[in-house]
Amino acid sequence: MSIADALQQKAVVLVFDQTIYSKAQQIRWVNELYCKRIVIRLGAFHTILPTLACLGKRFGDAGLENIMIESNVVAQGSINSVLGGDHYNRSIQAHKCIVEAMERLRWQANIGFLSDVDCALTYETLVKFHADFTSSSFTEFVMGEKFQAVASTCRSFVEQHSAKDPTFALWSSYIEVIFLFLRSTRQGDWEFHLSSIRCYLPIMPDIFQFIGMR
Repeated sequence: MSIADALQQKAVVLVFDQTIYSKAQQIRWVNELYCKRIVIRLGAFHTILPTLACLGKRFGDAGLENIMIESNVVAQGSINSVLGGDHYNRSIQAHKCIVEAMERLRWQANIGFLSDVDCALTYETLVKFHADFTSSSFTEFVMGEKFQAVASTCRSFVEQHSAKDPTFALWSSYIEVIFLFLRSTRQGDWEFHLSSIRCYLPIMPDIFQFIGMR
């Protein structure tokens, strides 16, 4: 704490791996000064692995395990390690394949509910979206009225069908949480990373149980 005082820092952030994270928290909890001035975080990589394990636990028994095996994305002998978060690269690759397929199916369902006029406007907007992807005006186009209208229509479709169909709601939540997870681990935005961690709070008990098991 003397170094923090010398630098006039009110708080100190300490980052640990799984091996000593729980022990460090126990030491901090019994010391009032440490509780006020020390923030202990699990390292990014050590946060990712248990999060992958919790996602596997949450969606694996709901059918994700069968989907990965029957689609030949993951071999049956490797499914436990992939869903358990033991292999980062293989887990990320598998989730990316599944979430892309599901997002395409969800998008096709959305298109099927549009009128012919709205479908034509959506197609025109997406063609423009593809053409402007590498141009300097891409951000301006994405924030523009036409693209935002398409995005709003898609969000409304997801919300309405999630309210009616629990299965649709389950897999839509899988799509959203995987997209959030991938962005938060690769974008390099500290505030976004923290906000994504808040979104994982409902499954944090599973994460802490995972850390204890390791």
